[in-house]
Amino acid sequence: MELPTVEVRWFRAGPCPGPVADWFHGGPTVSEPERRTDEYLRLPERDDVGVKRRAGIQLDLKLRTGVRPRVALPDGLEGPVEAWTKWSFPIGSDLSVPDRSWIAVEKLRWSRLYAVSADGAAVSVPAETAVSTGCAAELVELAVEDRPAWGFGFEAFGDGDLADGLAATCRAVVADTPLGDIAFGAAGAHSYPAWLQELAAS
Repeated sequence: MELPTVEVRWFRAGPCPGPVADWFHGGPTVSEPERRTDEYLRLPERDDVGVKRRAGIQLDLKLRTGVRPRVALPDGLEGPVEAWTKWSFPIGSDLSVPDRSWIAVEKLRWSRLYAVSADGAAVSVPAETAVSTGCAAELVELAVEDRPAWGFGFEAFGDGDLADGLAATCRAVVADTPLGDIAFGAAGAHSYPAWLQELAAS
């Protein structure tokens, strides 16, 4: 399966701050928590490619296809909006790759789903809703080798101009759940491959 997406994400070291968790869960239609362990293939000096074993049952390949520099995010959100293409395949337990080549990332994640209409409006819908064009806002608690971290991001999918859908969803999230003193700045904005590279370097 091939899936184009447009994404922006932020990562921080340490436990997720209480005010951030309260802010996210104070919004509408938050999903039930999902706990899983994903394994990312070590690809030194490549932040444009991601290879992931998702919960041990699916192989995800992601390729960054561009950056959308003109996407206007609302105040409090600043970072590169990237276009990606993902391919997913079911897998068995053995990919014939040594275990030391993989980085295990423990995740506890919640999401809020927004449907994007043909006129570009983003509306919150229950997380289990089947949406052809939409965007997910995600909060995730992470652990890599017992080092805690957390992340927040948006991932737009479907038809049409996905960057417009992402921007509309960002505006809808900030409107229905005002950020207040919370800010997600450019310094912490990364894709998963770029964040894992930064983590390895530290």
